[in-house]
Amino acid sequence: SVDYAVALGVEAGVGTVVLFHHSPTRTDDEIDAILAAAQNPGVKVVAAYEGLVLDMAAGRR
Repeated sequence: SVDYAVALGVEAGVGTVVLFHHSPTRTDDEIDAILAAAQNPGVKVVAAYEGLVLDMAAGRR
């Protein structure tokens, strides 16, 4: 679940949790609502989207 993914990210000390594998039937507004509900002060939470590019080494420079 989203809650589990965010909690695991906090526990693991990651910088960002990226929510992906969205149901194709979900609207952008539904994904925005899920993302809003998933916000956590312990970790940045973002929703993946087509064309998103992540620099996995950015935090290590």
